[in-house]
Amino acid sequence: MSITRIVDGQQFALAVKAADQGRDKKWTLPTLTGFLLEARPDGIAIITTDRYVLACVTVGSRPAEGGPAAPAPHPNEAAEVATLVDATALLAFVKTLPSARAKGAPVQVMVTWTESGLVTASTATTTMGLPSLDGQFPAWRSFIRTTVEPEVPGVVHYTPGILARAVAAAAHIGDVMTVLPGGTTDRKDYTGKVTGKSSRPTMLLAGVPADGLALAMVVMPVNLNDASSEHAWVAA
Repeated sequence: MSITRIVDGQQFALAVKAADQGRDKKWTLPTLTGFLLEARPDGIAIITTDRYVLACVTVGSRPAEGGPAAPAPHPNEAAEVATLVDATALLAFVKTLPSARAKGAPVQVMVTWTESGLVTASTATTTMGLPSLDGQFPAWRSFIRTTVEPEVPGVVHYTPGILARAVAAAAHIGDVMTVLPGGTTDRKDYTGKVTGKSSRPTMLLAGVPADGLALAMVVMPVNLNDASSEHAWVAA
């Protein structure tokens, strides 16, 4: 049985553009060059990562007969189905959608996941198949937090390029960006002995879920003492 979600075309375009900031554009690992499309009970989630940045953008569904969108799903909500799709095809489809400044009736986008694994995106005038990519997308849900935790002291280092990508993603989603600092935590060996400090990733949030569109973005810190640690979370 196929699964279809209907979302606002302008919101879908903004979601893809924001998520595009998180994927690997250097073809380091083909699996990380695409977009993970998840069907949620009340919407769609678009997830990307390149090991330094993780973006999860959620879009609330709209009724087929029109009306307000459902709230954007929580980033960690369970998926009914998920497919990793080719970026070139999805970005080409988004280019067919009217911009946020365009006048005229709102455009609805239907995204369908078929039993055979094919994903299609369509409007009233355009239908495009989105080829899937081989490989397993990293386990990512445990890195998403959307609530403020007790302050953890410590200096966390980030490269300007990574922060610029996070800000660019948030700019597609809303006018206000919330930053949940990562801070540092104790690094322990197998006996529980503290052997040093580890930097935790920072979370950036944008958008208003009640308005149907939201972004949760993880920005991985640069550990000046152990550069390999920033990649450790990718292994699923």
